[in-house]
Amino acid sequence: MNHTTFHAEEYDKKIKQTLPYYQDFYEQVTDILDVMGKVKVCWLDIGCGTGKMYEAAQRRAPIQEFVFADISEKMLELSKSRFRAEGNQFKIRRNGVFFTFENIRPNSEVGKQIALQRWTKYQIEHGKSQKEADEHKKRYERGYYPIRIESHLEMMRRCGFQSVELIWMSYMQAGFMGIKGGN
Repeated sequence: MNHTTFHAEEYDKKIKQTLPYYQDFYEQVTDILDVMGKVKVCWLDIGCGTGKMYEAAQRRAPIQEFVFADISEKMLELSKSRFRAEGNQFKIRRNGVFFTFENIRPNSEVGKQIALQRWTKYQIEHGKSQKEADEHKKRYERGYYPIRIESHLEMMRRCGFQSVELIWMSYMQAGFMGIKGGN
């Protein structure tokens, strides 16, 4: 089972030290929302963390329904405390838009080694010690189990998303979008 090593209270700071281009996740999604126009969307955010995606999206799109989901009860509590008054619900309907940013597995062992070395370098350049970066890297295939891009896309299709796209990729992270069909 994948889970974060960061406490909810420090998550936003630590994740920026760990994931290259983390802020780009939100830019990619809100850019797509701008292109979609003012269509009201139903949104499922799995791994919602502290609610940063909702925070970015609510300024750019009319959200009919937003569903927060996270494996960490503390993260979910934090999101609920920030956005409870917004009337968010915990279900998704047709016409739903799903965005997710996930760890991905490179296609080859060589690609994996290069990506892990780049990731370690990034973490050190952004304030982690060599030891902290090495410890985080050890979690690969022990604390989290990434799958290849093609597997993510196929899994989303099997879940009933008619439109499935890769919207962003860097290092060993990728962003995906799925859109459910009409009523």
